[in-house]
Amino acid sequence: MTPWTGRFWTLLNPTYAKKYIPIIASVSEHQPTTWATYIFDVHVLALAAPAGLYFCFKGMRDAQLFLLTFALTAIYFSGIMIRLMLVAAPAFVLLGSLAISSTLDTYATDLREATSSSGMAADAAALAEPSSTPQPVKKSKSKVASSKQLLGGVLPYRRDTAVVVLLLLLGGLISYSKHCKWVTSEAYSSPSIVLISGWGPHR
Repeated sequence: MTPWTGRFWTLLNPTYAKKYIPIIASVSEHQPTTWATYIFDVHVLALAAPAGLYFCFKGMRDAQLFLLTFALTAIYFSGIMIRLMLVAAPAFVLLGSLAISSTLDTYATDLREATSSSGMAADAAALAEPSSTPQPVKKSKSKVASSKQLLGGVLPYRRDTAVVVLLLLLGGLISYSKHCKWVTSEAYSSPSIVLISGWGPHR
């Protein structure tokens, strides 16, 4: 069994290579990952991954525990070496998909409930219009009526919030798909990416 190499020790101690094996630290693939690289590689998933961690802790089961262990380990190691972004990319995808699907499910349900409740309220108001004779209202029923009016005032804002969040998610997914298409066609598939600069005829 061969001993552990300097690159492995660098993962456990980020300052190991700089102190003892400078040639490993001088390689560009062994440099720490910057925030610009995270945004360039995973785009909106860099923002959706923390929300995915929250949903993992919210519904903790065996699958969520495995995802937490894998994601935290991969993201930590990717911050030490830029080459390990290949390992962290699946973790970002899984966490981002969990966050986006949970958010879509929550706000789509809110939108359906708000739409159905507003329709029921409109039907009830239409049925109550012909009765013009005033009816006495008891004290207990007045409290119930005030609470229903308060609930009716909250529902429109709930529906508007759901629409705004769903539109933001849709815009983010469209932007993510366009970014992925551009990155795969320009940054990771062109053999002369180092020689191309600006927006010349080669693009």
